[in-house]
Amino acid sequence: MLKVIVNQSGLSMFKKAFLILFVMLFSISGMTEETENTKFFIVHFEVGDNWDKSLPPQQQPKFREHSQNLNRLRKEKVIVFGARYTDLGVIIVKADSLTKAEAMISVDPGVQSGIFIYKIEKLNIFYPWEP
Repeated sequence: MLKVIVNQSGLSMFKKAFLILFVMLFSISGMTEETENTKFFIVHFEVGDNWDKSLPPQQQPKFREHSQNLNRLRKEKVIVFGARYTDLGVIIVKADSLTKAEAMISVDPGVQSGIFIYKIEKLNIFYPWEP
């Protein structure tokens, strides 16, 4: 089940992150050819109900597995960009559809354990990267 934060500050942070990451996404070389045929999605992670505020991130249950999963997706070139800001995280992923992107993220160990929740949206690229 997808759990999404919809409070005003979370939405505002998502919009700010989206704008910053949108610009940064296209600074990655080689994106020009991909943008016409490839679908990109932005995934915004926030801490979930099972996040223990008394523990550092590395000691959260399933945090290591979450990091390993993201690293695997990065090596497979599914994740094209990732960043953290404050206690939030954002990744840009490539997938054939929103359904496939969501299926990929929903099985992440950090999401499954409830230490993270996420919001995912399709990126509609209108200014592709030009070197």
